Amino acid sequence: MRALVMIAWMLPIVVSGTIFKWMLQSDSGIINYGLESIGLIHQPIQWLTDPHLALWGIIIANVWIGIPFNMSLLLAGLQGISPSLYEAALVDGANSLRRFWHITLPLIRATSLIVLMLGFIYTLNVFDLVYVLTGGGPVNSTEVLPLYAYRIAFGQFDLGTGAAVATLMLLLLLVVSAIYLFFTQREESYA
Repeated sequence: MRALVMIAWMLPIVVSGTIFKWMLQSDSGIINYGLESIGLIHQPIQWLTDPHLALWGIIIANVWIGIPFNMSLLLAGLQGISPSLYEAALVDGANSLRRFWHITLPLIRATSLIVLMLGFIYTLNVFDLVYVLTGGGPVNSTEVLPLYAYRIAFGQFDLGTGAAVATLMLLLLLVVSAIYLFFTQREESYA
């Protein structure tokens, strides 16, 4: 089962993007077909051609691609918790909600912070998925910073502005990483 779940993460992004482009087509996509079959919609949704919905289509594909990696990290964090802690809490009379709240969440906090930071970094740097699904359109509604930097630098041959956008992205990611390091060092000082 784990191998099947990891397929989404192991496929090249271009392949996943192409699959989602087929699935999200308004006329022959399987998602619209499924929604129409169960009666949730009466006409096809323009997932990738409507400026208000195109970004949601990319978000759906990005989440599907990112879930296997994030779940494997969280699973590793959960497997690192000693079962004796749960047994002791059970003997003390803690119900499942209290065990989750007072044992599981505090002990996977560091892993959760890593997952959040890596997810933010990956999401900010998504280029290939957006390029394959929409190319930044319709009407630039899905143009993300990496695609914008690419268009400016290699489409308009303004390498200075493209490099400036990429540098701003780097600075933003450095700030996020510094915040992450601050929280992890604070956690270690309390432990």
